[in-house]
Amino acid sequence: MKRTINRSMLAGVVSAKCSIAKKDAEKIISTTFGVIKNEVRLGNKVRINNFGVFDSAIRKDKPGMDISRNVQVIIPAHKTPVFRPSKIFKAKIK
Repeated sequence: MKRTINRSMLAGVVSAKCSIAKKDAEKIISTTFGVIKNEVRLGNKVRINNFGVFDSAIRKDKPGMDISRNVQVIIPAHKTPVFRPSKIFKAKIK
């Protein structure tokens, strides 16, 4: 059965493997994710060797439906975050 690991559980695993306090692991994880989010928001790529690339992509305008009014609407172009796993990461999942 699959399980979901949340940020707190991840911090627990990191703290055990690195022999550091869980509070320090939580701070490292939060800082790392914060830096990644900020860089992607600014339009930069974040490449982590043997893991993947965090980037942003622009989605074009597209038609959609407002089902409450049964009217076709245009969904405007927008940026969205993208993650592309590395070949090594993909191979470990298979």
